[in-house]
Amino acid sequence: MIVNRIIFLSIMAAIGVISASLCAPALPFIANHFSTHFSYIQFTISLFLVGNAFGQFLSGPLSDQLGQRTILLGGLILYIIASCGCAIADHMGILLIARFFQGMGSSVGPVLSRAIATSSFPPSKSAQVQSYGAIGVGIASIIAILSSGHLTMVSWRSNFWLAASLGVILFPWAWVTLKESSITVTKAWSLKKVFPQMLKVIKHPDFFRSAFAHSMTYALMYGYIGLFPFLMMEFFQEKNPITVGIYSAYMIGFYMLGAFLASRMVLRWEINRVVVVGMIVQLIAGIGATLAYSPLLFIGALFLFNTSIGIILPLTAASALSPFIGHAVGTASSSLGLSYRLIGSILSMLICQFPLAGGRNLGLSILFLSLLSLGVFRRLSSLAPQKV
Repeated sequence: MIVNRIIFLSIMAAIGVISASLCAPALPFIANHFSTHFSYIQFTISLFLVGNAFGQFLSGPLSDQLGQRTILLGGLILYIIASCGCAIADHMGILLIARFFQGMGSSVGPVLSRAIATSSFPPSKSAQVQSYGAIGVGIASIIAILSSGHLTMVSWRSNFWLAASLGVILFPWAWVTLKESSITVTKAWSLKKVFPQMLKVIKHPDFFRSAFAHSMTYALMYGYIGLFPFLMMEFFQEKNPITVGIYSAYMIGFYMLGAFLASRMVLRWEINRVVVVGMIVQLIAGIGATLAYSPLLFIGALFLFNTSIGIILPLTAASALSPFIGHAVGTASSSLGLSYRLIGSILSMLICQFPLAGGRNLGLSILFLSLLSLGVFRRLSSLAPQKV
């Protein structure tokens, strides 16, 4: 029963990444179908993130009042309907709207999986569990992105039908797995109370430093996802979505390597120290991508960048939520989701507005944002912990 729940929560935590990964190899084909530029097609990623941010804002506080099972099932229904909307879209505007609601529907997975993991284990163990979960996310993403490459050869719409099918599978699984997780409402839910609670969470230095690093890394990751197929076209004149999917799978493999290293390092070092190591690796990757004078060197820098993502994301999530165990973890999880989705969508969209320039737009973005993230994290780490 416990193993079943861990596997289920790992997949639910990955549903947003899976949805983005399914879309990535098909982006050039979607751009060609709707006769639009890659900088505009990036909105299929950005609006997904905005919808996900809005959904994460609501799902945590709502789950505290209405129950995890109710919110999760409702989110899956929305996800299924929106995925079908993406698949049948005959206009770019309809596709963008459907992607927004697909993001909203998928938002319940990361919020509730983080909250449950944080509430169930002490901080170091929670960090290790979330690192293992990140490995599961990587495996699911590899399967999704390789499937996407083959499906795109049939039609880019097939990717969204696959996403809808995933939602259909997860719905009864959630119905059974979370059968005993519903709660009794003790007081009326009020939207007005959510903002003060979230503001209190965000002001906490332990939360802010980890959420900031988490958000910067997410922004870079989704900027990279949006640009990667076009970089493959520029570097290797590679347009075959299956081959692009294989390259992407290699990258995800290094993400999984980073998550595995993080799960080992937290057994020896304090969590925040490991996060700093991940940021330094990310900074080195940014320098390498900016100065790379050949496609192979740039790809090597991206391998290092993906390793840093696997280290940073699970550990900053665990660190951000740990001060709120027992009383506000759902709201803290929603606050984290809102911050990294909203900031990530805006920054990733900006990253993709600059010319590719052999990937230097991405390299400079990694360099600048990792420096900023490291500076903020180190500065706030020097402050005394606050009581919640």
